[in-house]
Formats: sequence, structure tokens, C-alpha cells
Amino acid sequence: MYIFTLILFVLPVSLLSGAWFSWVKADDPAKTGTTKYPGWRRRCEIAALILAIAATVFNLVSWFSWFHNGGSPHGMTPPLGLWKPAGRAAFCALIAALTLAGFASGKRRWLLMGWAAAVIVVEVMISIAEMD
Repeated sequence: MYIFTLILFVLPVSLLSGAWFSWVKADDPAKTGTTKYPGWRRRCEIAALILAIAATVFNLVSWFSWFHNGGSPHGMTPPLGLWKPAGRAAFCALIAALTLAGFASGKRRWLLMGWAAAVIVVEVMISIAEMD
């Protein structure tokens, strides 16, 4: 399940890296000469990108801890471990990143929203695969 989890997280990570590369290209003052939008919007974008990275890492930590502690989707909860606080932190970071992504502009907004959708789909797919 560890390898399967890593393979499934390739899509969210690639969308997130695309958003970062888009932000770096748009932020290049040699290309644009000046910024196209206000400073508060740029700060919201960078905060959303940082929170998206945190949410992705927390999701991976949560799933790996769940598997390590012997979690089962059939009603058996593993002993308390890192999976519980990491899962809560991942959920909060996902919601915060999605909210801040609404203030982003252009391609980055859609990449961050696609990242959030991909993370949710990956969570569901891992839960379904674990039931087998």
C-alpha cells in the first residue's frame, strides 16, 4: 500500500509543481518589468502554495502512519498515533489552501483547485483500495 499511495500522489504533486513553476515564471521581474496585480493577491498565492505543500505532506504522513499502525476501514481503528493529528492538519491545510486559491489569478488558481480535487480523489481511491 505504501508504493500504491506514492503512485497515486503523483498527480497532486505534479499539479502543485505546475502551480509553483507558473508562479515563479509570472514573478520574474525581467520578463514582466512589474507585477500585474496587487501585493495582497501575491501574498495569498504564496500562502496557498505553501499550505498546499503542507497539506500534501501531512496527507502522506497520515496515510503512512495509518498503514504502519495497522488501520483498517472495516471498523477497526489503530491505536492513536501520528495519523490522527496529521489527518486533521491535512484537512485544515487543504481547506485553507483552497480558500486562498480563490484569490489567486489565472492558471495558478485552476492548478491549485485541480490539486485540491486530486487530493480528495486520491484519498477516496486509497480508502477504496484498502478495503480489498
